[in-house]
Amino acid sequence: MRSPAGPGWQHAATTAPDMLATTWHAGDNIGVGCWKSGMLGVDPDVRDEVSHGPNELSLLT
Repeated sequence: MRSPAGPGWQHAATTAPDMLATTWHAGDNIGVGCWKSGMLGVDPDVRDEVSHGPNELSLLT
C-alpha cells in the first residue's frame, strides 16, 4: 500500500519543466492536481479477478 505524499503536497504543485525534471525520479508515485488543471482523473484499480478496473472501464466505451 502506498502512503500519501504528506501534508501540503497539493499546494506545492507545479508545471515548471525544470522543477519536474529535478524532482521526479523513475518509480515515483506522482499526483495530478485535477482541480487546477481541469483534468478528469480515473483510477481503475484491480481488486480481484472479478473487480478488474481496467476491464470494467473498457466496457463503458
